[in-house]
Amino acid sequence: MGKAALARERAKAERDDEDEDEDEDEEGTDQGNRPAKVVRGVSLERMARVALGQEMRLARWPAKVANADWGGHRLSEEDWMYATRDAYLCFEIAARCLQKLGVPIGG
Repeated sequence: MGKAALARERAKAERDDEDEDEDEDEEGTDQGNRPAKVVRGVSLERMARVALGQEMRLARWPAKVANADWGGHRLSEEDWMYATRDAYLCFEIAARCLQKLGVPIGG
């Protein structure tokens, strides 16, 4: 992604954040006193780079795998590999976030 595209993405994210802040004031709250917050436009790969470090390099998956029919009865081996990678990344991101919060993990 070029510098111009990155700058456009940042500006869009800032506009979305401002719009969400206005929406939150109108919508109220969902759990207790915390306003509902939805993060949009952040891929799992981006979250992995932020949480796990820039050295985390992930290959892009073909669109046919990313857009598979996950509710279907048959998944290809590529679909299973994609789902396994996503599950692993989610676990690692959560573990890193818990570590940063000082929550002990593991045995």
